[in-house]
Amino acid sequence: PNPVREGQLLRLVIPADILDADIILYDLLGRRIWHRRVALTGGMPQSRLKVFSVQQEFRNLASGTYILSVRSQGRIVFRQKLLFFR
Repeated sequence: PNPVREGQLLRLVIPADILDADIILYDLLGRRIWHRRVALTGGMPQSRLKVFSVQQEFRNLASGTYILSVRSQGRIVFRQKLLFFR
C-alpha cells in the first residue's frame, strides 16, 4: 500500500526468474536509508511474476517521500515511490 505506515508489510511483484536481490530504500536526495539482501523463493511454476513480502520497522524514519528499489544482477527490477507517514 502507498502511503506506508510504520511496521506495515510491503508486497513487491517482481519477475519470477529473480533468485536473489538487494532491496534498498533511498531518500529523495539519493542517500541509502535502508538495505537488505534477500533470497527470493516461491512464485507459481508457470507464472512470470512472483510476490515477495518484506516487513521492516522504520522507527527512525521521518515522514516523507522515499524511493524503494529492488536490484538484481546489476539491474533494477522494481522501483516505486513510497509516501511514509507516522
